[in-house]
Amino acid sequence: MSEDDIKFEDGENYSFDYNKDKISFREIILQHLRKIFTLASVEYRGGGYEERTLVSNGVVNSMKVYIPDTREVYSNAIEVMADGLLPYYDSDMEKAEKKYQEQLDLKFKDIDGKRGDDLDYNMELKSEYRDTKRILSRDLFRALCEFLYRKKYLDIGVVED
Repeated sequence: MSEDDIKFEDGENYSFDYNKDKISFREIILQHLRKIFTLASVEYRGGGYEERTLVSNGVVNSMKVYIPDTREVYSNAIEVMADGLLPYYDSDMEKAEKKYQEQLDLKFKDIDGKRGDDLDYNMELKSEYRDTKRILSRDLFRALCEFLYRKKYLDIGVVED
């Protein structure tokens, strides 16, 4: 890009075309649905830190890089979708959400009651919790898909219809 291509916008006179850049709530949900399908299509693995070595100008450096736990990423994506659709829930979806939360709370209390000082054992418990959360999240996701079907969300209409 040359200097001739660089343009500065006057902030006070800049106009934003809302209709051109507008995205509907339905489109947001469908994009998020696509993202969840992508997240669900990979092998689940635990996260943690990985030591990486970098060589720059003959100097060797090592650094820790966090690798996300894909079980947690998947579960969180489903919870965000549930949060976004919450205002539109029907009674069946409210029951499914409540069941999910109750089961997750029970598992957390069970894990919390077993914790001790053994770090390795605590890591196993954390992994057990995340495995359970992933399984419960899948049930919640199925309930969300059924909810979207009941609302005819994949048809031309919108969730408010």
